[in-house]
Amino acid sequence: MFKGRWDTSAVPIEDVVRCALLMDEIAAMQPKLQVLGVTIIVDLEGLSVSHVRQLTPAIAHQIVSLMGVSFPLLNHGLHVIRYSWILNTFFYVFKQFIPAAAWNRMHFHGYDMTSLHKHIDPEYLPPEYGGRSRQTITFEEWVRGVNRYKDDFMVSELRELGYTVTK
Repeated sequence: MFKGRWDTSAVPIEDVVRCALLMDEIAAMQPKLQVLGVTIIVDLEGLSVSHVRQLTPAIAHQIVSLMGVSFPLLNHGLHVIRYSWILNTFFYVFKQFIPAAAWNRMHFHGYDMTSLHKHIDPEYLPPEYGGRSRQTITFEEWVRGVNRYKDDFMVSELRELGYTVTK
């Protein structure tokens, strides 16, 4: 989840994109996800002008690629939530960088969780999205899980992709 936690003065957008790519690489190594695919929710709560200023056409293209356009996992849909209506124009400006098939899988809900529920059953969503699931994990828990389960194969695969991985 985004939630405005990205400090633009401390972390360049390229590092944010690299982190997202690493998360995608790790997800692609999971046999269940290779078979079932993914549904992505992008929570833009806390997005500010300082964040938006970081987005160039090149970065937008990289982000779109990470969202499943150029990635081997089946992407059932990408849902953008909790953003100001002012950003609608911004999203449509970047539409030119997104292939039509990918754009058709993108859904913009703003703060309308009933709209999100038309695509994802609330049973599988956390309470903060109007859901009933109690099986959600934080980003920090996810990272700890990756560290707990990383093995020689994962380490060698990530190193071959150019990542620095400590065991």
